[in-house]
Amino acid sequence: MLEFICLFFPAFISILVESKKGLEVKKLALLYFLYNSIINFISILITIIYKKGIVSNVSENFDVFIFCLRYLGISIVIAFVLPYLFEFITKNISCKIEIKKEKNIEKKSK
Repeated sequence: MLEFICLFFPAFISILVESKKGLEVKKLALLYFLYNSIINFISILITIIYKKGIVSNVSENFDVFIFCLRYLGISIVIAFVLPYLFEFITKNISCKIEIKKEKNIEKKSK
């Protein structure tokens, strides 16, 4: 049960932050899966770095209550920051791609 809470709850916090924008349910569902993947990836990466690469099986560590609290704390902080980070990136970074087609007309000589 602790493992379920640690892995899936923090993404709901990100969705609550995003839901203030008035998005559609389909888009919120897709964002949930995106946020869930990113939050868990970053949290597990931080956990491995914190343990200095000694984590052999992260799923076994979820049985320890202190580990779950630390993991949940890291995940919740990331869950609050991530939607604002995405918003900052989308507002301040833009990319324009222009594709021009050139017609090469070759004259055949007889």
